[in-house]
Amino acid sequence: QKLQDQVPPVPIDEIKELIKNQFNKPVSEIFKTFAEEPEAAASIAQCHRARTFEGDDVAVKIKRPGIKEVIIKDLVILFELAAVAEKYFPELKILNPKGVIEEFALSIQYELDFLKEGRNIEAFRKYFQNETGIHIMNVYWKLCTENILTMEYVDGIKADDFEKLKKKNMD
Repeated sequence: QKLQDQVPPVPIDEIKELIKNQFNKPVSEIFKTFAEEPEAAASIAQCHRARTFEGDDVAVKIKRPGIKEVIIKDLVILFELAAVAEKYFPELKILNPKGVIEEFALSIQYELDFLKEGRNIEAFRKYFQNETGIHIMNVYWKLCTENILTMEYVDGIKADDFEKLKKKNMD
């Protein structure tokens, strides 16, 4: 929860610069409106509401600058700790600490590519296209890069906000 909810946001000037570098034009030429305050800030990315020039409300997920390098450094430390654990605590070998870290490294690198995330959303959307009661957001591919994922904004209630869910008669 701390990794999701208690991360200070990246300053808006850095976010706008990152977007400008990704699309080679300023935010004002990409979005009709772009919220200065993020909707959410997490360990890997933060999300801002925006509106396209066509009038669509979107959520723009932007990878934190430098996060890939931070994760690589952390993974190196984890690999070293796993090796030490296996060397000095032979009983841990059965848990395969190095193998666990290798799996985590693959998973986190996959999570760092927002184009892959967009493709996963599209696959999920296609799979559930005939299901009623499920809405999967659209991905705005012209507004996506490996570091930026722009998708339809969907308003909702967090699954752990029991008070709001109760008020809406949702279980």
